[in-house]
Amino acid sequence: SCAWHFRHYLNLKPLMANVPRYSTAFIFPPDYPCVKGITAAIAQVAKEKWGQKADNILMSLRTGLKVCLHNGDEKAEYAGYPGSMFVSASKKARPLVIDRCRVALTA
Repeated sequence: SCAWHFRHYLNLKPLMANVPRYSTAFIFPPDYPCVKGITAAIAQVAKEKWGQKADNILMSLRTGLKVCLHNGDEKAEYAGYPGSMFVSASKKARPLVIDRCRVALTA
């Protein structure tokens, strides 16, 4: 199963460089079915954008933690992360978040 962590999707929180952003992270086991798909999608986008340089650029981006799919051991100080994988996402604009009845959540 997947866990939802750091749910700052309704309120701005300062992140890197103290810039306020809406953010969240989804944590899942390394053998979770989506890991292969996410990894393949990242590789495909990199190959389309950078061609033969894709592998080297992607390696550099992963080292700098600039790719959305992460090893949970990078955040070992937080419960649920060690031994897992996680996808993080953030943006400056407030995302649309709806409940199961398709009503927008505001707080």
